[in-house]
This record gives sequence, C-alpha cells and structure tokens, in this order.
Amino acid sequence: MAVSFNKGLMILFIFVVSAVSFACGSDCPSGQVTENGVCIPADKPEPPSKNDGDMNYYDEDNDEVEIADGDEEINSELEEEIPTQKGLIWQNPPSLEKMEWADAIDYCENLTLHGLNDWRLPTISELRELITGCEATEADGPCNVSENSGCTEISCHNEYCSGCVGEEGPDHGCYWPNEMDGVCGLYWSSTDAPEKWKEAPSAWRVDFIYGYVLYSYVDSELGVRCVREGRVSDGEYYSTAYKNLAWQTTATEETMTFDDAVKYCDDLTLDDHDDWHLPTISELRSLIDGCAYSYIDGTCRVRDEDCLEANCFDLAECEGCGDHPGPNDGCYWKEEIADDCAGDNYSYVFWSSSHVGEMTEEVWTLKYDAAFIEHKKITDEYNVRCARWTDSDEPESDGDAETAEGTEGESEI
Repeated sequence: MAVSFNKGLMILFIFVVSAVSFACGSDCPSGQVTENGVCIPADKPEPPSKNDGDMNYYDEDNDEVEIADGDEEINSELEEEIPTQKGLIWQNPPSLEKMEWADAIDYCENLTLHGLNDWRLPTISELRELITGCEATEADGPCNVSENSGCTEISCHNEYCSGCVGEEGPDHGCYWPNEMDGVCGLYWSSTDAPEKWKEAPSAWRVDFIYGYVLYSYVDSELGVRCVREGRVSDGEYYSTAYKNLAWQTTATEETMTFDDAVKYCDDLTLDDHDDWHLPTISELRSLIDGCAYSYIDGTCRVRDEDCLEANCFDLAECEGCGDHPGPNDGCYWKEEIADDCAGDNYSYVFWSSSHVGEMTEEVWTLKYDAAFIEHKKITDEYNVRCARWTDSDEPESDGDAETAEGTEGESEI
C-alpha cells in the first residue's frame, strides 16, 4: 500500500508541476492556451472525424484534419490572381506547401505568376483585408494589430483579435471572400512581432478558420498567399479562373467524339476570339466546386502536371462526390456556368485534351454531376466546353456571340 501511495503521489506531483510549468510559460492572452508553441482559443472544438466530411484543412497544430461539409479548395500551385477592393491582387490559390516565415518571404519574392514578378508576402494589415464576416478582425475592426497604424507590438493584441466562432465564416466556414481558393487555416504576414523577437522570433499571422489575429514562431510552418499592387475593378471581385482561363459559358448540347471535340474548339469563334482550345484535365478540374477529392490538388492524382498514366486512377479517390448533389443545381461546377446540369441534353461527361499516358486511344474525362474523373475511348461521344487563355484584367463579355457553327447566345466567363 505504501508503494502504491508513493507512486500516486509521484504521479500527482508530476501532473501538478507540468500544469504549473505550462501555465507559467504561456505568453498567450486571456482565454487562450499554448499548443506546440502557438496560442489558440481555450475552447477550440475538436476537429470532426474523417467520416464527417471529405475536406482537409489545417488545424491550429498545422496538421491536416477532416472537417464536415468541407467545400474549400485544396492548396495548389496552379495559380491565378484575384483583385480585391483594396487595390491589391492576391495569388489564388495560395502556395501548395506550408513553410516557415523566412521561406515564405523568399517564396513570394521569387514568385513569377502570369509574367509578373513583383509579388511579396502581405503585411498583417493587408492580410486582414481578406478577413470577411468577422467584424472584430476585419481591416477596420477593433483588433489593434495593424501595420497601417504602426501597432505591431505584442501589447497591441487585444480581446478583439481573438476573432469569431470557428468554422462559421461566409465561405463554407472560412472567414475570407468566396472568391478565395485554398485550404482554410493559418497564413503568414510579413510583419514581425518586435517584443517577441529577442526571446523567440515571431511574426503575425491570421487564422481564417476563426478570423483570429495572433503571432506564431517563425519556425512554424504556415500557409502562404502572396500579394502585389494592382488596380481595383469597380469595387467588385472577379476571376478568370485557373491559369487565367476564360471559359465558354454554355457547353455544346450535342455530344461528339474526341477528335470532333478537338476540332470544334480549334474552329470556335466566340466573342471575337478564335484562340479556343479543348481544355486539359487539370483545366477541367479548375471548374470543380463542392467536391474536395476532385479539386486541382485534390486526392485524385490525375492531373497534367504530374500524373496522367492509367495507374494514376484510383476509384476511391477519383469517383468524386456523387453521393450528394453538387452546389450548383446539383452540378459540381462553379456557379458562373450557365448550363442546367440536370438538363436532358447533357451527358455530364466532358472531354479533356489529356491522353492517358502514351495511350492514343484513351483520354481523361470529367463527369460533373459527380465530379468523377475517369478515362474514355476517343470514339465515345461526350460534351465539350472550350477554354482560352487571356491576359486581360477585364471581366469577359456577357453578351451574345456566335460559334464557328453559327449558334447564338453563347458567351464566355
């Protein structure tokens, strides 16, 4: 009994000492605790299990976890740029990889995107301009941390900087604009936290899951979204999609073979443009909305950049999300697309221009009523939606246009 009692005391003593050490060693504001060197809300909910959803995001520990009803884009290096009302243009999606602070600065300074090389890591004030739906930490909110006002010391952090309820932001739970793609989580700013620097070098960041402004140690690996100066587009957001693509809004009603699909796009004249092409499988995936498996950098490995062989296909990862309807009239594509996904004239399957490895008779396709990526024989007949590259900053026309076959009423997005 004595031995057991002493062991119990020892265990209790270790627990108490550990708890006291943790509390005394924390520099977090009231109502927050430290986890792996990062301050987080004390009442942070446990992440749902994988069975609750099909979307990965970064939790406060910078690990990927599953969230329910996930509808955020997976991180991708396949970037576009999005102007905001603040006169800044943002990399979209952000970097595929999380990285330490110094590496994040270097990454943005060395980024070349659409021929532009003046990208940089945003300041904390600029990063706060992306916060949407959490008034306390939006750019003009009462959170004091702001490079614009010159208040970047740890003492500038007040109770308002803790943000809002987790996973209740306007973009499927994320506190940033709907136009922003990428994994919702922690993102670096370029603004350091001076009071912490000598003790443990730290820099300010934003957690878009909570709209939470705080600092992290510079050796933490967080998300990176670069920014550059740009013009404002009449107070509106706009995007021409992945790789600065414009898309034929209304796809072909008739189905056709692969060879005919290639010729159709090559011959297409629409809104005075004749440089259309049949999109690659990665380009088709850029239109996906509502199914994380099939996003450009989703778990399905089929993409032009690294995996087009037949063994890149895995049914569990590439069959998409057909067990529930997509967000745009049941279809897993972006709302700008005008087609009725439930219409009788559509097979839901669209041709890409990407062959299956060296197999000239097999081509990758995308079925948008399930976000299902698979390959088909070139003699099969499916629908076609053409794309073109554009360097224009202007939104594409919504007016009438003619195709090479004389069909009226089509336009590009």
